[in-house]
Order: sequence, then structure tokens, then C-alpha cells
Amino acid sequence: MVSPVLALGTAAGTTINNTATATFTDPNSPTVTRETVSNTVTVTIAEIAGITNVAQTPIDVNGGSVIFGDVVQYPFDITNTGNDATGIYIPNSVTSTNLLNPLIFIDTDNDGIPEYVIDPSDNSLSVAINTSGVFSKGAVSTALLNPPDGAAGYVVPTVAANATIQVIVQGTVDPNAGAGGLVSVQLGNTGSNDSTNPNSQNQPDNGTAPDTLDAANEVRTIDEDDNGDGTIDTDEPINGDREAADTAEPLIVGTVPPEPLALATVEKIAASVDDQGDTNPVNDVIAYELSLSVANTLPLNYNGNFIPTNLVGTNISVGGSTVSRILVSDAIPPETTLTGTPLAPVGWTVVYTDDPLTTPATAAEWSTTALPPATVTRVGFIRDGSVATGVEVTGFEFSVVADNGVAPALTNTTPIYNLARAFGQSDGDGDDNIVFDESGDPNPNNFILSGGFLVPPTDNNDTVGDEPYGDYDPTTTGNPANTGDPDAAAPGGVDTNNNNSGAGDDGEPNVVFLNDPPEPPTPGVLLNGPFNQAAAVGPIGQDDDFTSKGINEGVTNNSANIATIAPVVFNNSFRNTSGLDLENIVLLPLSVADANAVCSNCDYTINALPNGTRVTIALNVDADADIEIAIFDFDSAANAGAGAWVLNTTAANYIAARDVTGDGLNDTVAAYDNPNITGTINALELDLLGTGVEQDYNVVVDLPDGTVPPFQGFS
Repeated sequence: MVSPVLALGTAAGTTINNTATATFTDPNSPTVTRETVSNTVTVTIAEIAGITNVAQTPIDVNGGSVIFGDVVQYPFDITNTGNDATGIYIPNSVTSTNLLNPLIFIDTDNDGIPEYVIDPSDNSLSVAINTSGVFSKGAVSTALLNPPDGAAGYVVPTVAANATIQVIVQGTVDPNAGAGGLVSVQLGNTGSNDSTNPNSQNQPDNGTAPDTLDAANEVRTIDEDDNGDGTIDTDEPINGDREAADTAEPLIVGTVPPEPLALATVEKIAASVDDQGDTNPVNDVIAYELSLSVANTLPLNYNGNFIPTNLVGTNISVGGSTVSRILVSDAIPPETTLTGTPLAPVGWTVVYTDDPLTTPATAAEWSTTALPPATVTRVGFIRDGSVATGVEVTGFEFSVVADNGVAPALTNTTPIYNLARAFGQSDGDGDDNIVFDESGDPNPNNFILSGGFLVPPTDNNDTVGDEPYGDYDPTTTGNPANTGDPDAAAPGGVDTNNNNSGAGDDGEPNVVFLNDPPEPPTPGVLLNGPFNQAAAVGPIGQDDDFTSKGINEGVTNNSANIATIAPVVFNNSFRNTSGLDLENIVLLPLSVADANAVCSNCDYTINALPNGTRVTIALNVDADADIEIAIFDFDSAANAGAGAWVLNTTAANYIAARDVTGDGLNDTVAAYDNPNITGTINALELDLLGTGVEQDYNVVVDLPDGTVPPFQGFS
């Protein structure tokens, strides 16, 4: 007995042939093996219908707050999840609240611009017209089909398996909707009418309560015949026609869209103190490290009407010209002098000023040319462009030498305070509010902890904490927090643990006592694992987590090896979980012996790969448009026959098209930026990985064709 075959993802009508073979011996001829072959059984993949209907984000066409008379749009993505082309019925009615004159626009190619429109008032079908994002009715159209059951509405014909069309319900906000009223739209009528509940998606259109068979308000499949002309017939898929519905998130009358807000956090530590080999505090060198991050979520429990955005520049003066730059500024402690050359991350420039600390940092005159160290009052780092949300920038470094001739004389117990500050603006904010944060705590924009909640700092001009930008006012020179004098800011609280865990108003300076230098944060571990799961664990721990991959290649009967093997792409991530920046992170494959040594307690053994196996490691080390790659070939004869990975330095191999990004497509030659062609570097190397930063990379394993037996696995 052969039952119907249901094969998700396999086209309807596909045939599967199966023949059984039996071997046996005849007792009269026991040495002769005989064979019998069955008849061939042919099974045809049945047609299976499927549909989903998922609401997308509603749109207020003119932006701003949602007010009476606004044109609003509610898009719905409708996808054929079956295994054959089908017609999709779009009803001529929707269920809406506080929406006048809704029209149903149909975008058959899902490019955001509808081609047709159904008018529920008269069930007419017209060509859709797009005028600056507002849609309207054009000439009458007959391009869509009438449903065979006589229902109102229209059928979009021949929607391919896995294809999506979009329905956009457009109307105007009812003037009778009061402030706070909800403007909502439901398309279809199935189950809960909520796509987050499975009972509203891909349900049988069979009249089961509460639905009505072939109802005029359902979004459903209508089967097509196989002649390809889009005509509708009465044959049905094996599971019948299907229906789906969803309700869009409502728009709220009278609400104002959130304003953009960049959430910047500057942190710093005293990384080391070099006592120069004596107990005299004079000439001790303090090295500082800074970082800047921009959050992609609002502070917990902060209910301001804002949306996180990128940090962009604010006006400062550099070389006598006013420019827009992001600025990270650090005042030189008065007991010290700048020494050495500060280091800046890629894309940033070191700047200096000798203006007094009573001058706000944004009003100071900055120079990209190094000034005499004894005159420098602040060192800064500037960037032209933006820092995106969710990004942390590390690698800001500078050093100072103790004793600047201050009175009273410097001693080993003199506290040396230091405070870093960040300045910029919110991308898209038209009001030029300066975004401002000071180091010493992990909170953005100088937010403070009050009653268990993070709230904006106290306003310079009143006592209300209503300035989520960080409370920076360069015109209020009487406030020491605006000048950045680290001594003056010290009474507000100190980051005594040298780890940005201070608690107080504004920033909390880092403090160093030369007789008791700060302990740098304890280093942690460098974690390495699957994509976005660097901390994954295996049966034993973090050194035996693994990802299984397979190939899908045809195997010829009785063949010893697979003729052609497609490369296998592994997407991985590594993360710095220590309290310090890590330098010179190296990526390279381990030898079989080294791998087994690392995994000596694993429940599997690393086995030798076939000779000639090629591994390509790829990552974007500097966040530019180029991809850095290194290619290694496995040589089974190297290292006295133990096998080893050999760096491939053949230029032709680096310009060959290959998929180094793991998206299934070959990348272009222009995307490669690889220093390893010269053979001077034996692996990919990431110069700096900041605290808590995660880096993604890909490993492409290409087994040699024609050398691997079927069903052979490699660890």
C-alpha cells in the first residue's frame, strides 16, 4: 500500500521512483547468488496548499503625530507557503476602527508600489496610482480574476510557491476618533486574527467554526489548474484550500513620533602606572585607556518619547575652522604632563588644545598638530561621520608623567583625578542638542540611578531631570562639570574601583595614588563558538562545542568517492569577555595533533582531513568594504607525515571567485583585501578587540573532489 506523499518544499507533480532488489540462493545451487527485481513504484508528490498573512508596521504618510484626516496605510504580507502556484483571494472588505473610506491596494510583485486597488464601496477593481507615497484609484482594470464561488473581491492568479504579495489598506483617520483613540485594521477572518497565534495562519478553509466556508471576508488560496493560464478550476490540493488573517498594530491618535536620541557612554581606566624603578613619585607614568559606545536601547525603565539613533558630530573649532565632529576629550590632570604620542582608533584623529580648563571643550581651539607637552591642557580624539547604535569603539590611549610643578609638592599619596568626556549630537535631531557623557559609570548621557531607575541628570537651569542629552551647557561656565576640570569634579563621586562603576551625579573621575597603583580589571577569556554564540558549550565545556554541517551531493551506485563536493561554510564568532582590551587576535586552523591536545577530554577525536583540503578564513577586521581572507591547504605529508596546514600564498587563489561571506553567493574580487598573498603573515590577525566586543568570521571548508567516500565524516 502506498499512501500519498506529502513533501514540503518539493514541487507538486514531482515523481519519486522506487525499485526493490532481493538476492537469494537456490538450495540446488547454493554457490550461485540469484537476484530478483521488483516492479518500479512511482509516487507523485501531491499538491499542498499553504498561506500566511502577516501585518507589517503601519505608516502615517505625512509623518509627525497621528491626527484627524491623516492618510495612514496598513501593509500585510501574504505568502504562498504551499508547493505549487495558487490563486490568492483578496476580499473586498476589511474590519477597521476609526478609519474612513478604506481602499485595498494590491502589490503583486511586492516592491512596495501597488498595481491594483479594490474599492469596497462598489467592489470595483482599478489601476493603482502612486503620488509621493499616497495611493489612489485610476482607470478600471480587469487584470485580476473573479472568484469561482461568486464572492465579492478578486483573485491574484498564479502566485508562485514561496512568493509574497502585499496588500496595503489605506484610509484616513476619522475626525470622531478622540485623542488616544486607536486606528486599527484586520485583514481576513481566521481564528484569533493574530499572526502570533498559529490558529490564524494556514488554516483549512472548511467552514469549521468560527469561520464560514468561502466567506467574503477571508484571505485564502484558490486552486489553479495546471495549464498555466491562471484560470480557476474546482480541483483542490490534498489538504484543501487554506486561509489566514492578521490584525495590524494600531496607530494612536494624538501621539507624537519619538525623537531621535544618541545614547553615548564614555568609559576609561588607568591601565598601568610605571614607577620608573624608584619610589620617587616624580616621573611616574600613568597610562589611560578609553572607549566610546552608543546604545541601541533606551535606559531600563526610562519612558521618554525617544528612539535610539547614531551619534554624529557637533560644532567645534579645529585649526581655526568650525567643523562638525564627534569629540572625546580628556583633561590632563594638573599634577601631570602629557607624555608620548596618544593613540587613536582607525578613523579617529588625535587633537590637542592649550586653552585653560575654564574654557568648555566645545569652545576650545583644537589642533591636529602636536603642541609642546607642557602646554597641553586637554588631549582629544575626533571623528568625521558617525558611530552607529550598538557599536563600541576602543583603542583610545594616552599617557601622562607625574609632577607638573604644582603646589603643594607631589607625593605618593597625592590623588590624581582624571575624567573623560564625549560630545556629539543625535542623528536626525533638528534641534542641535549636544549629546554629552562623562566617564566613571556605565550609564549613557550622564543618566543617574535614582530610586532604582535610570533618569536624566539634573538640569543646569532648574532642578528637573529633563535633559536626556546629558545636561551640557557650555554657556554655564560656573558649573565645573561643563569645563572638565577633573579636580573640580572630584567631590561629585569617584570611580574608586577603576572599572567605571562609580555612582553619583554627572561623571565620576578615575583616581590614582602613586603609592597604590590601580589594579587593571582581571583578564577573562577569549571565547570562540558558532555565529552569535561565542560562549556556546559542548558536552564538556567551552573547548568542545561544535557545529555539524552536511553536504547534499549525489552518490553514484558503487562509487568509491564523491565526484564533486561543494564547499561548506561555517559562520562563527569570537568575543573578548575580559576587563581589558585584547591585542593581536590570530585566526588559523590547528594541526590534528594540536587540536586533539586541546580536546583531549572531548567525546570525539579530531581526524585527519584528506590531503589537499582547503580552508578559507574570512573576516572584516577594519569594518570597511573589504573582506580579509587567508587560505590554508592541508598537506598530509608535512611535519614528518603527521599532516599540517600550509598557508597558501598563490595570488591566483585569492582572486578566484568564492563565497567568503557565507551567503551562498560568490563574492567579487574587489571585496578581497588580503595581506597574506605576500606570504609575510601566516594568519589573519585582528590588532585590537575591545572589552565585551564580539567579532564575526567565516570558515569555508572545501574537501578535495573525488577523494572522499560517501558517508565519511570529519571532525
